[in-house]
Amino acid sequence: MKKSILAVAAAAAMAISSVGTVPAYAASVFADINNLPWAGAATYIEEAYNQGLMAGYNENGKLYCKAKNNVTYNEAVQLMYSIMSKYKGTTVSSSVVSKWTNTMAANNIPSWAYNAVAYALENSILSKNDLRIFMANASTQNNARREDVAVIFGKALATVYSLSSNPTISYGDSSSVSTTSVPYLELLNRLNIMVGDSNNKFNPKAAINRAEMAVLVSKTYNTLKGNGTSTPTNPGQTGQVVQYSGTIKSKTSTTGGYTISVSGKANGVSITYTFTTNSSTSVISGSSTTTVDKLKTGDAIVAVCNGSVASTILLTASGSSTTAAETKSGTISGMTSSTISIKSGSSSKTYDVEDTSSTKVTIDGSNSTYASLKNKFNGGNDYTVKLSLNSNGEVIQIVAESGKSSGNEVKSITSRKLTLTNGKSYGYVDDDELVVKLVSGTSTKPLDDIDDLIEKFDDMKSSEKMTVALTLDKHDDIEKIVATISSKSSSSSGKTISSVDRDKAYIKIGSDKYHFPDDDDDVKTMKFDGDTYERIDKFLKALENALDDDETLKADITMDDDDEYIYKITVTIGSSSSDASGTLKSIDTDERTIKIGSKTYDYTKSTDFSITDGKDEIDDDDDLYDAIKKDDKTIEIELTIKNKEVTKVEGYVKSVKADIYEFEYNKTDSKCYVVLDNSSSAEYKFTSKTKFSGDCEDTRDIRDAYDDGKTIEATLTLDKDGKITNIKTRY
Repeated sequence: MKKSILAVAAAAAMAISSVGTVPAYAASVFADINNLPWAGAATYIEEAYNQGLMAGYNENGKLYCKAKNNVTYNEAVQLMYSIMSKYKGTTVSSSVVSKWTNTMAANNIPSWAYNAVAYALENSILSKNDLRIFMANASTQNNARREDVAVIFGKALATVYSLSSNPTISYGDSSSVSTTSVPYLELLNRLNIMVGDSNNKFNPKAAINRAEMAVLVSKTYNTLKGNGTSTPTNPGQTGQVVQYSGTIKSKTSTTGGYTISVSGKANGVSITYTFTTNSSTSVISGSSTTTVDKLKTGDAIVAVCNGSVASTILLTASGSSTTAAETKSGTISGMTSSTISIKSGSSSKTYDVEDTSSTKVTIDGSNSTYASLKNKFNGGNDYTVKLSLNSNGEVIQIVAESGKSSGNEVKSITSRKLTLTNGKSYGYVDDDELVVKLVSGTSTKPLDDIDDLIEKFDDMKSSEKMTVALTLDKHDDIEKIVATISSKSSSSSGKTISSVDRDKAYIKIGSDKYHFPDDDDDVKTMKFDGDTYERIDKFLKALENALDDDETLKADITMDDDDEYIYKITVTIGSSSSDASGTLKSIDTDERTIKIGSKTYDYTKSTDFSITDGKDEIDDDDDLYDAIKKDDKTIEIELTIKNKEVTKVEGYVKSVKADIYEFEYNKTDSKCYVVLDNSSSAEYKFTSKTKFSGDCEDTRDIRDAYDDGKTIEATLTLDKDGKITNIKTRY
């Protein structure tokens, strides 16, 4: 059965007037249920799981809730959609998804979230502009903020409940909440779904973790359906209305009806329960009705029972045969939590996986799991596969054979883990078993250990990147790394074009020349003033004519991988544009003004913020305000200004002073990082060239002081890449 949220029909929901009490279970389906951010979170995590609204992570044959992990915007919208589709008994139509597909693709929304995001767009829960913050890049999702999640759920609930005509909130940090968000936060507070912490703070800009999300999901769903339905383990007594959900294991004919055995879960524990039907039992399938005799083994159902007799049965998914109806072969091109895409020749197709937890998977002849195959594929391993499909076209078995590894860009490396820009992190096998190699030109050089690779990574220039091909063992730990350092595709944003040379096919920005390739097809995008061009000569002619008319032309340019030719270019035209740069003096998020020195500049809601802060990025005005006002960081910025308004703010945190909150030491002086107490997410790395002053002469001294429990006050000076150039310490 495909892992999707399936609707509970309104008729059946109305039939449930009370729900039987469910016995408590000590055991949990989650292996890490004790690793929680606060006591009591387990109740909500288990409830959200049993409601079929939040799934876990299947790794190495165990299920993990990962309660402390942050939730992304796409995940938050998916959870909202799961609740609303289950409550309303409807799912988004394919026509609605098609209507919004181009918009979602333009914002790099992952395909697994299309249904949910399309639903939100169609019902005005999200706007097109909202999607801008969902993705950091084409493959990396942004973590959602509490305020934004509250608005998403509040707008969804506003389709059922009325918003206040005069909404107010009384949190201690209400001033940090956007005015437009207040009605939705008030609704959630009024319904006791999302309230403040023990200090009466809402923390609107903070990330929201899976445990907090479980509370929100469970409370929202229970509020909508008016009770806390759970699955009992045994049939109730006559007069007691109970609800059973799961998969039919057997159906036996009896006098006047059937005896049906169903396998499901209660509080995460697998159980089997039995009930009977009679002539008055109704069966609802989608928008139509059917009869009990049409139900079969493998069907997913929700049964509403009076005692042990079913009054209403909801067919939520038809069971499928475990026998393969057909097979498909190809190379894996993509995997999500519930789909696998394969490429054969020039064609590619995506298949739903019937049940990722039970689908039989073998890798190179050894038994494995879907989650393990997915992790290995995303870790850079290529596979050819043979898929066995059931009669519904869903995958029920995967036979995978290893191919060559492919490259992934590295975000960070420590002695304990390697993290890719796609968000995936991996540990290592034992030092004596780990193979580390570095590609240099046409040769591949073995390195002594991971520390050597960390040093190479730390010493890279800002214009360089490291990609790796990873080989993972059966535990998804890295056993082999082949790394390559190469130049990043350079770019230039918002720069003024000074001249055009059509004969030599280049444009000039300041004293720099940007050349076009010889072939038109080698340029992916050429846009000017809203028009798209297919030929380089016509594009350059249009630019030339505009310059002859004394127009100001601003160009956003991306060069090819070798930094030789223009790969993408977008040029805008305006009558007034300029740039400004310097140390950020102040920012007013209410008036939307930003100050450099004695000059103040206006920005808008759509202004793009991109400020390097260590290993992280400041990407909105609220976080920038906190950085300089609350954290007292010194920030160098560059403004792009058009028609007297700032369109883009770029820069980096130049210095920061605070106590060291976290320190990681990785064997040598150059393999360390610190996290300061004024920055919940900002992390700052040392390099082999970092200079020390004050009480600590090197990272070993910092480590010793930190391990001794001393309070270490640190002043950091950072470069444009967010790495530590100088550190002064005192304890």
